[in-house]
Amino acid sequence: MQGTVLLVDDEQHLISFLKKLLDSEGYDTKTALTGEEARQKAALFYPDVMVLDIRLPDTDGVELMRELKQTYPHAQYIMMTAHGSIQTAVESTRLGAFEYLTKPVEPDVLLVSLQNAMKARRLTEEVEELRRKSRLLPGSSEITIEQYRSPAFRMVADEAHRATDSDATVLLTGESGTGKNHLSRWIHEHSGRADGPFFEINCASIAPSLVESELFGYEPGAFTGSQGRKRGLLEMADQGTLLLDEIGDMDLALQAKLLTFLDTQVVRRLGSETNIKVNARIIAATNQDLEELVQEKKFRQDLYYRLNVLVINMPPLRRRTSDITILAKELLMRLAHEMDLKNVPRLGPEALGSLERYHWPGNVREMRNVLERSLLEASSYDVINHVALGPKSLASFDLSPVTQTDQSLIEVRFPEDGLNLKETLNQLTATLIKEALARGATKKQAAELLGISRHSLTHYLKALDINA
Repeated sequence: MQGTVLLVDDEQHLISFLKKLLDSEGYDTKTALTGEEARQKAALFYPDVMVLDIRLPDTDGVELMRELKQTYPHAQYIMMTAHGSIQTAVESTRLGAFEYLTKPVEPDVLLVSLQNAMKARRLTEEVEELRRKSRLLPGSSEITIEQYRSPAFRMVADEAHRATDSDATVLLTGESGTGKNHLSRWIHEHSGRADGPFFEINCASIAPSLVESELFGYEPGAFTGSQGRKRGLLEMADQGTLLLDEIGDMDLALQAKLLTFLDTQVVRRLGSETNIKVNARIIAATNQDLEELVQEKKFRQDLYYRLNVLVINMPPLRRRTSDITILAKELLMRLAHEMDLKNVPRLGPEALGSLERYHWPGNVREMRNVLERSLLEASSYDVINHVALGPKSLASFDLSPVTQTDQSLIEVRFPEDGLNLKETLNQLTATLIKEALARGATKKQAAELLGISRHSLTHYLKALDINA
């Protein structure tokens, strides 16, 4: 379906002809003979574009447009009349008319005007959606993916380049905070869909019923409280990319609908009987073990197979120590942009050494928070000589194996000014568990690496509030 159009003209034969024309082009076309009927139809169908005659039996078309725009500001308005004048055209345009056509209207001219008006309507929606989520988007950076040289990330970069060469579904896995969202945007911006829109939705952050309406959209009256017509993110991502973040938390019923979309590339808004063909690429991201969720009947096996086309596992930051310097530089560039600093701050030798020795249980997201906090605490924005790594005990652990002796040992340096033993042990336990989870393919394997039962591991995960 191309979109909904409301034709308003008191010439019955004309709007009958135009309705047949637009219906044949795939538009959902409604008609009205008077201004009052137009108000009633608009309230029922929330048209994307309204084509209004300047002269109507009960009102002036320009005044009607002014009134309707207050209630339907996102709709586009095309004015037409057999009594055209430059003054009327200028006034219509000043009040927000998308285009002004003179009767008799050529069918091809009207179709082109409608096509352009629909594009403008959708662009308005996309811009609003991007503005709403702009605070979540990473800032621009001159650093390229090729500059990260750690062996763990080179594998990621190679797979990411493969992803840009196709439209295959991508599944991004890895611990929370490793940069899956950032990589998904990079793949989109370097793919053949770069000129198309990019949207994202976090499946864990909102209620399942809201996720469904956000993804698929809805028609007026589709459910209690629904007002107007809303295009879903799948529909808005046409010719572009949609990131489904935290896909492992998606409701089972919604998983079935997503699977249908992946198989058919067809969307049906809630409350509608019309199928809409969509060409959107899906990138899914999760920090959970989807295979384990499948075994636990929490994730559909068929959907898992459908998503498991091109899998990219984001390594934790502790496996990317050689990337710390360049990553810190990129994060500082973004922070400088966000904080409107004249220059990008530099890291002093002591600060950089602290970053390289730290274990980063919160990965890249934690590093960004550390650098932001350090900037706020610094005496100068030019050089950061000290980084605020949070609890002092956590910065004192070096979890690299002691190569000269027993590979199973962990070297712990006691802070000069003491520590809180209980808090320190909890932090160390949490760090070791996260490392085991990263190394083991499943929770069972992680428990075996730790020398504890899976039941004990589950208890620790809950007690220490570890998301796994």
